[in-house]
Amino acid sequence: MASKTRLIVIFLVVFGFSFLPLRTHAQSEKPLTGVLKSLETKHGVVFSFNPKLIATLKVSLADRDQTLEAVLEAISAALPLKFERSGEKGVLVIPVRSTLTFTVHDADGEIPLDLVYVQVNSEQPKYLLRKEGTFQLGQTFPADSLMINSSFYQSYKTTVAQVAAMGGKVKLTSDTTDLGDVMVLSYLTNGVNSVLGDHRIEVDMSQLSLIAGETDGDIFQVLQAIPGIRSPNGKPGSLNLRGAPFDQNLLLFDNIPIYHSGHFFGTFSPYNPAIVDKVSVYRGGLPVDRGGRVGGVIDIRSMAQVPDSLSGGLMLNTVSTGFEIKAPIVKNKLALMLSARSKLPGDNLPPKLDAYYDLNFQGSRIATTSLQGPLDLRNLNVGFSDLNGKLLFEPNANHSFNLSFLNIDNDFGYDLVTTNRSVVETETNTLDNWGLTFEWKGQLSDRLKVRSRYTSSSFRLNETRNEFQQGRPTPSSIQFVKNGIDDRRADVSLNYKVNASTDIDLGYEYSHHEVTFNDRIEGDDPQEIDKRNGSGDINSVYFSLNNQFNQKLIVNAGLRMNYFSMDNQQFLAPRIFLTYLVSKSFFLKGSASGSYQYVRQNFADDFDDFRIENQFWTLADENVPALTGTLYMLGGLVDHGSWLFDLELYSKEVQNVLRPSGNGIENSLGDLYVTGLDLLVKKRWSGLETWVSYSLSHAEESFVTERNPPGQREPNRLRQDAFFDQRHVLSVKMIAPINRWNLSISWSLMSGLPVYLADSDDIRDDQEFRDYNVRFSGNFPVQHQLDLSASYRFTKPSAKWKGVLGVSILNLYDRQNIINAFQENVDVFNPIRYGIGLTPNVQLRVSF
Repeated sequence: MASKTRLIVIFLVVFGFSFLPLRTHAQSEKPLTGVLKSLETKHGVVFSFNPKLIATLKVSLADRDQTLEAVLEAISAALPLKFERSGEKGVLVIPVRSTLTFTVHDADGEIPLDLVYVQVNSEQPKYLLRKEGTFQLGQTFPADSLMINSSFYQSYKTTVAQVAAMGGKVKLTSDTTDLGDVMVLSYLTNGVNSVLGDHRIEVDMSQLSLIAGETDGDIFQVLQAIPGIRSPNGKPGSLNLRGAPFDQNLLLFDNIPIYHSGHFFGTFSPYNPAIVDKVSVYRGGLPVDRGGRVGGVIDIRSMAQVPDSLSGGLMLNTVSTGFEIKAPIVKNKLALMLSARSKLPGDNLPPKLDAYYDLNFQGSRIATTSLQGPLDLRNLNVGFSDLNGKLLFEPNANHSFNLSFLNIDNDFGYDLVTTNRSVVETETNTLDNWGLTFEWKGQLSDRLKVRSRYTSSSFRLNETRNEFQQGRPTPSSIQFVKNGIDDRRADVSLNYKVNASTDIDLGYEYSHHEVTFNDRIEGDDPQEIDKRNGSGDINSVYFSLNNQFNQKLIVNAGLRMNYFSMDNQQFLAPRIFLTYLVSKSFFLKGSASGSYQYVRQNFADDFDDFRIENQFWTLADENVPALTGTLYMLGGLVDHGSWLFDLELYSKEVQNVLRPSGNGIENSLGDLYVTGLDLLVKKRWSGLETWVSYSLSHAEESFVTERNPPGQREPNRLRQDAFFDQRHVLSVKMIAPINRWNLSISWSLMSGLPVYLADSDDIRDDQEFRDYNVRFSGNFPVQHQLDLSASYRFTKPSAKWKGVLGVSILNLYDRQNIINAFQENVDVFNPIRYGIGLTPNVQLRVSF
């Protein structure tokens, strides 16, 4: 009996061990890539697949001796993959995508969220609305990475497989560390967010949706979609921020001050959007660490971190071509970014450039309508280019150094000849804006941060115009005009974290400005029209306190103290931004700020950037004091589910505005008063975004016309609407992503601008006795315009490179919107300036 028992035990042990390898193999999982490689060797086939897509997948197989077809069927049963034969030996591995259903709750209160933003892999984020208690994300694969965001919550990084493993339940943690930095996501559309603490608009160019009227992400076109920002003359670069014209707004690229409105007299942004990381826009006052302007701030910043891998792109449209590259030199330590763009070579103007040519030069001797007579335009030269570079060094986690530079060039010239080829006039115009910034950032302790910068910006504008008399080979008159600005700055700032809810900023900035201006005529009647040279130092100390009370009230208060060496002037500029959170979907906001400006441009009731005087910069001196400004804002924002409402009311006053002489009145100083409101109403639909923005504003000027009128104590003043005053601006916009397509449409309705006639001495000499009448009084007719854009991605999302073809059309139905009446050398038979006409563009972009 004992022997039989021993035999049975031995038999069971041997029998059990005989099955052990099969059980171990059945339960172990191996990387799918390794399994496919083994199958290639065993069966003599070649698998084609995306390594990144299946790199994390694992599979277990019960029997290695099965046929290839049986193994592939087993893999398909275990993983969302299918296999297709391609030729005699090829096998395609095709992912099977499906819809992910999940919920998102507040990690603290288990409150379900109604709206989340999800970024799949490196694709553009999309918003999802909760329907019947869940979110639905289509076309997902288990290996897809997910970044889930929502306003007031920390970002959550995961994968489709992990969400499925958690039963589709995602919890987000409230972002209460620093409410001042919390953003209202997708304020307008993807990539355009609103920051609670200082009320700025933050544009993330890497996530930006398509905006109607542009295909290449032109920064100036993008900013005009924000309520309160517009371009009354139709040029993208002539941005007006709540009644502040271009020269009153501080425009920075990597802290380099920019002193011109863009390529080709302000019609194209001089910055490659592919290298721009973030754009911060302040409509309601300057932050305490910024000074020198009385309007708003547009702060453009390029690459901020060392990239993990090499990336780049090529761009070609009907106007320009360019490239950019971001290259890590030393892993996680050193990187180089380089970008260059240039107008396409050739004498013929493409449709978009031709439309802007008409916009720029209407009313001049080289306007298309003026060239239908005895004069002919020859040797037309329109050229522009921009070059950007950045060297970024991060020796460790606590310190970073970067050197950024840019160079912007513009060339314009022409010859006017008669029908017998006699030269009448020649002109050359060059513009150059060059700059660099060196910056160091350091984390000295857990509480103390430091930043130090040196910045240099140089602006040069030169124009030479030759006039010839018939029969003379040499010019009878040569006019030379030069304007230059050298702006050098050095600053250091400290940020000290007092506790979790309070931090202090302290800084010092030194800036030196040199402005030169020279306007002279040589020839038969030589004369020096104007010549000025000025220089001044500005020393500024600033302090700010940022505090949040009980997770409800955010206070950002500060003071900037300025000392201007010209006439030993001292100015104080207090600033405060307040935000009160009624709930996570409703908050109130308000701000008050003072500011000063020492360099300015002077416009003579005109939008004419081709008029050389309108491009000149001058420095405050004993005759023309610095501009001073105050701005107040009060508003509220509701962001609940699929709806967003934002309302801001503001009031602004700018003193010491200069009115150029004309009609017998000498140069005079005055004030600018602006009041208004900006309203945004946005609705998110399933896969569709729509919004309506409305701006109501009134910009009024008051100038002294007579300082000591007989029998009066107070001087006589002239009060009138500013020439750029546009009382009502209504815009309706829609963005619709459809598979690989992105569609965008915008329709705008705007009040007509004020009617101001030219001075009598600005009528053409040969028409001084003609009747001058523009047929309108008060305001010009209402303006309206329809813009369209569409882009198509012709590469698959899983491809290693990305190709996008885009088409845009400004003013689709070619509406003739009247801007204003010409103000110089006026032809009484053609006295009206019109806005941009039908303007098409096509662009191809390839990136990797």
